Amino acid sequence: MPPALLADLIAAGATIRPITTGADLPPCTSYRPSAALDRFIRTRDLTCRAPGCDRPAITADIDHTDPWPTGATHPANNKCYCRLHHLIKTFHPGFTDTQHPDGTLTVTTPTGHTYTTKPFTALLFPHWNTTTEPPPRKPTPPSPPAPGRTLMMPTRRQTRAQAKAAHITRERRLNALQRELERSQAQPRPPMCKEAQREARQQAADNVTQSLSRPPGYQPDYGDDPPPF
Repeated sequence: MPPALLADLIAAGATIRPITTGADLPPCTSYRPSAALDRFIRTRDLTCRAPGCDRPAITADIDHTDPWPTGATHPANNKCYCRLHHLIKTFHPGFTDTQHPDGTLTVTTPTGHTYTTKPFTALLFPHWNTTTEPPPRKPTPPSPPAPGRTLMMPTRRQTRAQAKAAHITRERRLNALQRELERSQAQPRPPMCKEAQREARQQAADNVTQSLSRPPGYQPDYGDDPPPF
């Protein structure tokens, strides 16, 4: 959003929610970050912190750099990873990362290459100090990875092609149901009493419910809808 447009929205009375600074964040003793800590981390990172990834932080996972419970839920121990890089970091052997109090992340790949990424706000808002105190260390030593950890990597229930085809079919089905509703509402109806109107509305609702619960083999009128993407 351009700064001028943002200034106009604020001047017009847009809702403003200040982001708590790292020094003012209350300590978090649970695995899940508090709402204030969640907003701070996502606003600080803005994108996935894996090198070269620009997926937005709003849809990313918040990952513990040092695994919980040894690693605290703390702004200097949490950062944003998209689901793909979160799974790689968790299950791929040889992928490690180290986080610094200002949010800088050093990533080491299984090939031995090292990359350093800074929060995107360091580029957009260089005057915002995101440095916090180092996270508290817990006396519990980190547990070694379980044998066969890579076998725990989640797998797809269906291929990408199957997921795409199912999405297209679902969207076309919804479009067909919408056309059926519009067609039924467009038909002229004689004047009815209130009781008859209630029965007609109930009948229309029953028809929609029945359409949604039709067996997989049912083929409604899809028309000539193109794929949704």
